[in-house]
Amino acid sequence: MTWRTATWGGVAAAALIAASSCSEDSSGGEGGAAAGGGSAGSGGQGLTAGAGGSGGTSTGTGGAGGEGGSLECFNFSDDPDIPLALDGTFVASSPTWKRPHDDPPVCPATALLPDSAAEVPQVVYAFCNPDSVSHTYDFEMLAQDGPNDEPPLDDPYLVLYQGIGIASDPLQCLAVNDDIPDAMTVKDSEILGVTVPAGGAVTMVGTTFTFDPGDGTGMGYYVLVVTNAD
Repeated sequence: MTWRTATWGGVAAAALIAASSCSEDSSGGEGGAAAGGGSAGSGGQGLTAGAGGSGGTSTGTGGAGGEGGSLECFNFSDDPDIPLALDGTFVASSPTWKRPHDDPPVCPATALLPDSAAEVPQVVYAFCNPDSVSHTYDFEMLAQDGPNDEPPLDDPYLVLYQGIGIASDPLQCLAVNDDIPDAMTVKDSEILGVTVPAGGAVTMVGTTFTFDPGDGTGMGYYVLVVTNAD
């Protein structure tokens, strides 16, 4: 994975720093305290991530942490003028999963994608708050034209879990968003106002609505952005 500085909305976002304090093995256990409620829309205001612990089994490929088992946890940027941004492209060979599936989306979820539906691509990153006080963050998954002429991802879908790693029960999400309400484009996804306590962590899963490599559905370039919203 190559970290690159991204620009969106006229703001240059620093490449993800390779700090790994808070790194944990995510092979078991439950994530921190109970979540403060789920999100079906883009708002998510009032959500509180767990105070610590790992989020259970990590599936798929996790950021710099490799596949499954152990997921590296990167420190949040607490400067709202220097958000973290990381990019990637979903392709036919991307890791896939059965994401939470409710209409409208809700957390905790009541169902995963059915057996009749194809698994969808995923990318997994964990972020830690090493500070002695809580902070609030916004999470976004943006569809953009890629720097090497990659097409934009057609329908980003964003899921958050408390702790480090996807929960052993993937239904136990913290927040989820498919499309930003009233957005100029329905391609982007965001979850706003997530409070992470001191020592807490959040796992961000970037995914997509559907996937069909035969016609390119669910493939394309994206930018994940995490911004301090204190």
